[in-house]
Amino acid sequence: MGKGGIFNILIILAVLLAVLMIFLVTRLINSAREEGMASAKPIPVEMVNVLVAANNIEPGSELRPEMVPIKSVPKEFTTPDTVTSFDQLKDKVAGSFIPTGDIIFNSKVKSPSQLNKASLVVGQGMRLISIPADFEIAVSYMVKNGDRVDLLAIFDVQKAERDIEGQWISREITVTLIQNVKVFDIQYGAVETPKAGGGGTSEEAGRLGKGQTVTFEVLPAEAERLTAAFSKAKSFRLALRRFDDVAIIESDSMMEGELLKPYLPPPPPPPPEPEAPEKAAPVKPKYNY
Repeated sequence: MGKGGIFNILIILAVLLAVLMIFLVTRLINSAREEGMASAKPIPVEMVNVLVAANNIEPGSELRPEMVPIKSVPKEFTTPDTVTSFDQLKDKVAGSFIPTGDIIFNSKVKSPSQLNKASLVVGQGMRLISIPADFEIAVSYMVKNGDRVDLLAIFDVQKAERDIEGQWISREITVTLIQNVKVFDIQYGAVETPKAGGGGTSEEAGRLGKGQTVTFEVLPAEAERLTAAFSKAKSFRLALRRFDDVAIIESDSMMEGELLKPYLPPPPPPPPEPEAPEKAAPVKPKYNY
């Protein structure tokens, strides 16, 4: 065997030895890694259930369970201010903008009364309108903010006839203006009450107030209807509904359209009919005699 053959054999042996060394070193490293992982103890991570924003929440939005689902996060990401149960958000609204995925904190939610602007809690597409109402006669002060009521108006309607003395005959008729309307706010006013032991009177805000005001959350068309009737109605009453009653009742016994007709602006007159063009006089035939 020549020198060239011996050299080739040596090269092959060196390559085989190098491959063997690499295999042994790799196996040794993997074995050491497995032993280390087996002996290592995992670091425990305490998880906490919190509420997060499923989507962007605008300021003033009423919070509902589907808007703030529960998510488990490491406790180190939370603070004592973190909301962990939807019970903590009962009757609350977003006090500021909350982006998608953000954890809900008590500092980010408010009760409606804490907001500086009523416009932040008005429903989408709704309007607020206020009127005076006699709560003492209506429902004995049981109506509260958030209740739903029917709004009734009492009109003094004059009939187109006279009595035997020549006086116009009039009568009172009650009309249901709006049904299932939300009471946004109530102000009962103040009354003068006698001081204990005599000595004058003192003003006391509360249930027996006169000149009470109620604010409704209504649709724009309902606001127009209420405004049109406000200046003509003798007084208003509230009929309190059960919390889950949303039925709209159509009453055929009230001629509502005829009743309100004298108080609403008259409809615009129809456009005049176009005048027919004048026909030209027929041309008399000419005769040659």
